[in-house]
Amino acid sequence: MKGYVDFLSLLRTNLFKIGKRMSEASFFNVHYIFIFILCKAKSIDLSRYQKKNIKDYSSFQDFFCRELSEETKNKVNLLNSTELCMPCDGRMGAHGEIKENTLLQAKGVEYSIFRLFGFNNEMTQGYNGGRFANIYLAPEDYHRVHMPFDGFLINTIYCPGDFKSVREKSVKNDKELYVGNERMICEFMTEHGRMSVIFVGAFMVGGIVTAWGGKVNYNRLYTHESFYNDCLFYKKGEEIGYFTMGSTVIVLFDSCWDLDFSSVNQGDRVEFSDAFVTVMKK
Repeated sequence: MKGYVDFLSLLRTNLFKIGKRMSEASFFNVHYIFIFILCKAKSIDLSRYQKKNIKDYSSFQDFFCRELSEETKNKVNLLNSTELCMPCDGRMGAHGEIKENTLLQAKGVEYSIFRLFGFNNEMTQGYNGGRFANIYLAPEDYHRVHMPFDGFLINTIYCPGDFKSVREKSVKNDKELYVGNERMICEFMTEHGRMSVIFVGAFMVGGIVTAWGGKVNYNRLYTHESFYNDCLFYKKGEEIGYFTMGSTVIVLFDSCWDLDFSSVNQGDRVEFSDAFVTVMKK
């Protein structure tokens, strides 16, 4: 068993090294060519970002982790007080009610919130009857993640796991995808209830970085839980972390929230600062 665990550790370490070297590659400025091709093929509008010229990017990783311009970030201020903002760019996946502590990965593919939270039964309490939403970030997408609503960080759980692709085919066919991949669960307390923003790693993702702790460097074989009592408050639209390549963000709301999801549909192309869901007035 120890030999198998050591092999997994070595394999994961080498995958990260390969991903890191590829994303940081800048040999003979060849990364400019690939960034140019990607921008043209995927219609990436660089005017949204701080660095508006391809030559401003020092490497692939610099491009993948690009930051929005202040003007783009400030669009979140156009939302009214009852509207939550979309936490990231991407494509809307499955969303709906959490029933019997079960979430939907894709049509006919369910998974347990208990497993998603790394078998932490205490942390899952209260989410049954709440709502969830999955957002897929493709490699060409903006990879930073923002707060959907004002809240205090209260708890995080790092769960080690695989680095499988989270593309649509995998989402539809691999029942172990979201509960088996590496992930970081970040739980916040808001005026309406608890909310969790979950970073799910994927193939060739070189790491998850949070605003409060930097790059996640926990032992990649064991679950790690942290509690926060020092009033780490994040406003709606404020950045809370990023991936170094494409992946998935899952947002969970506990049963205290009363939300209207009618403005989002599975398959929709979404951007940060779009209206996500609306808090219903009581």
